Amino acid sequence: MSPLVELGLFDDFDKNRQKILVNLPNLFVFVEELGGLFADASYSWTEADDFSEAEKFYKEQELIGVGISAHPIQTLAKQALYPTTAIATLTEGVKQHF
Repeated sequence: MSPLVELGLFDDFDKNRQKILVNLPNLFVFVEELGGLFADASYSWTEADDFSEAEKFYKEQELIGVGISAHPIQTLAKQALYPTTAIATLTEGVKQHF
């Protein structure tokens, strides 16, 4: 189950993958004692700091060979002091003016 969480398959429930991983063992016990996920009791989540975007990317890459989350360089590009141009948008023979 942990690899599925690390790949983000449960991000619709909670975007904090680390929080879900920390709570997994207790969730299984809770559901087993309750008899199902849709009973009338509520689970008390243990809070945890989420993985960084880079950690998510590299974990995905480790598990399936490719990162699904944004590449860490994309984050750096958004913080760049000077404008950047994606290689795909460059045209041969045209000089870029910033």
